[in-house]
This record gives sequence, C-alpha cells and structure tokens, in this order.
Amino acid sequence: MITIQYNLHHFFLTHFVCIIIFTIIYYYLFNNAEKHYLLNSNISKEEYLKHTWLNSIYLSVNMQTTTGYVDFNVRSPLAKIIAITQLFISLLVTIGYIHINISK
Repeated sequence: MITIQYNLHHFFLTHFVCIIIFTIIYYYLFNNAEKHYLLNSNISKEEYLKHTWLNSIYLSVNMQTTTGYVDFNVRSPLAKIIAITQLFISLLVTIGYIHINISK
C-alpha cells in the first residue's frame, strides 16, 4: 500500500512538472501568436495576448490531459512538435505508471 501511494505521488508530480514546463514554453510561443497558432476569429488578437499566461496554462493542461478543448490550434512546425512532444510524454508517464503497478 505504501509503495502504491508513493508511485501515485510521483505520477501526479511528474504530470504537474510537465504542465509547468510546457506552460513556460507555450508562453514564449505566444509572444509570436500569429506565427505559431491559428486563433479563433471570434476573439481578437489583443484578447488572446492579454491573457498569455492563462492561455499557456490552459493549453498545457489540455495537452497533458489529452482533452484538446482549446479555441486555437497550433500552426507552426515548432508549435506542432512541442504539442506532440507533450502528448507523447503524457502517454509515457501514464503507461509507465500502469506498467509499474501491474507488474508488482
């Protein structure tokens, strides 16, 4: 029981750290939002840029949880590579956690 709680703690901590790291990366990509993202035409560019930290956290959490409920899409190859990397890491962390606990 103690080992499972320990692993569960690391599972959530790893996801949280990934969210923070990718939030910072997405924040820097928002400095050039038109190049990296297809923004929703119903919302002005100024509105997106007014909330860059919030949008960055929102995008990172959505990518990490693989829900994809965002009102903008990645456009540039760099943004696509970063999003794919985050999705892949999230998958590896989850599968790794399941594998460790099933093999015990």
